[in-house]
Amino acid sequence: MTSPRVLVVEDDPDLRDALCGVLAAEPFEPVPVKSADEALDYLVFQQAPAAVILDLRLPGELNGWDLLQWMRRDSDLKGVPVVVVSGAPLERVELTLDHAPRACLLKPFDPAALLAHVRDAVAGPW
Repeated sequence: MTSPRVLVVEDDPDLRDALCGVLAAEPFEPVPVKSADEALDYLVFQQAPAAVILDLRLPGELNGWDLLQWMRRDSDLKGVPVVVVSGAPLERVELTLDHAPRACLLKPFDPAALLAHVRDAVAGPW
């Protein structure tokens, strides 16, 4: 049996490594990417992940909000659970709630809370 893949979209390399480390200690297979552009490439060309951990403020043409909006419009990806982990101001995170993330965690993240939300997201229902 393979571990559920979790796409980790975070531009800060240290935080991306920390998120992946927390997931890898559990039965998850983290797939790290550093931008929404890389995440979009992955989502278009690979099998959909079991869940996505998403930073909202990302460099590149797309930011996290753009990626989340795109996912919610795509028939194959709109049901993929997303856990937002962001340092964005709370009012911006609240705007994200319109796109139905499973959870919104503020940075610095609590590893136990992150794992609980990812476990819940992967367990369904989608």
